[in-house]
Amino acid sequence: MFFKSIRFKASLAFVVFVTVFASASLLMVTDSAERTSLEELLTKGRLLGDITVRVTRNTSPQLLWKELGTKFTEHGDETLFMAAVDRQGIIRAHSLSFMTGQPFTALEGKVLEMHKDGSSVRKVVRAGVTNYEFKRPLVISGMRAGDIYIALDSYPITNAGRRTRSGILILSALSLLTGIPAILFISSRFTTPLKKLSESINMLPTAGTMEDIKAPAMDETGELIERFNRMSKTILEQKRELKQNSLDLEESYVATLRLLAAVIDARDKYTRGHSARVARLSIALGQRLGLDEAETKDLEISSMFHDVGKIRIPDSILNKEDPLSEDEYKEMMKHARFGANILGVAASLQKHIPAALYHHERYDGSGYPEGLKSDEIPMAATIISLADAFDAMTTSRPYRPAMTRQEAIDELMRGKGTQFNPHITEKFIELLKNQGHDIDQHAQGYFSDI
Repeated sequence: MFFKSIRFKASLAFVVFVTVFASASLLMVTDSAERTSLEELLTKGRLLGDITVRVTRNTSPQLLWKELGTKFTEHGDETLFMAAVDRQGIIRAHSLSFMTGQPFTALEGKVLEMHKDGSSVRKVVRAGVTNYEFKRPLVISGMRAGDIYIALDSYPITNAGRRTRSGILILSALSLLTGIPAILFISSRFTTPLKKLSESINMLPTAGTMEDIKAPAMDETGELIERFNRMSKTILEQKRELKQNSLDLEESYVATLRLLAAVIDARDKYTRGHSARVARLSIALGQRLGLDEAETKDLEISSMFHDVGKIRIPDSILNKEDPLSEDEYKEMMKHARFGANILGVAASLQKHIPAALYHHERYDGSGYPEGLKSDEIPMAATIISLADAFDAMTTSRPYRPAMTRQEAIDELMRGKGTQFNPHITEKFIELLKNQGHDIDQHAQGYFSDI
């Protein structure tokens, strides 16, 4: 997701940086600009006060107010008003002539400067307008005749702050508009190859082959990608070797167990070739039931190994010409678990354990070793149990002759629903009634006799 990507995080970090920088700049630069403008305004107010006071020296009171009135009319645009107020608080001269003769009200405000001679500077609000009022004592012939008031507009200060803020905001916006695309482009130069690297790492456990990732530049990222390319080639080559070694080992183990199955069959002169015949019948039935090629191959191996546990059954029991006693039968029943233990030695053959362990289970749950019933019995074990029973019935024993094909089919019909799965039994009987043609046809290409 984009919101979890490095590009988004880098862009977000850039936005945060610009925002913090702009905010800090607004505070510091605006404050500095306002301080500078205020200082300029205060300097101007002091200068005006000094000039005004100078013109009052060595003059008579009658001429004083006239001269001040003339001087006040020359004030600049930033000057809201200039007034000369006598000791009784009456305006004797004013930059606005109609104010002359009216009482003057001095306002309280924030004191910016205060001097021993009575001079002061205050920040006040008069008629809704913020201004800075300068007060200077008016002295004639050593006597205080009143005070001079000069009010300067605060607009230059606020305007300086406004211009500064606007400039910073515009600069910040331009930085974001140009910086974010640049961040996205630069970060993509790193994230695109890293994303491909991550995808290749995820594919590596299951990949058979893999194309090299192209490094955009031979920097740290490019060096990392080149090392991964070399590492992936080594890993894939080792995987191929391990897979081949595993296949060779499995084939060797399968061949050993095939030989072992043949040896077991050979121990009983009456059942020689039994495992091979069961495998041929199982393959044909599995194909008729719709098993695919891989499932059929597994079924063949399971069929070959279904009686591998008999290697641990004594010859006295295995080759006994008379029917087995109860104790001998219990011993013979152990071959299912013996076979499961033998197949469990190799991890690749453990998938064949269910067939060896459960091929003597019965559909009604009366079989062994665990008494499974119905669909609890694995498909491979169900198929093998039918093929095993048919081959046993059609093979001669010392204590009974072999049944004919039809007699064996009739016996399978009697066991349908009790010993055998009904549906699969029907399919097997259909197969047998084709006089073996389907058996040979389906088994061809899957079965290798020993």
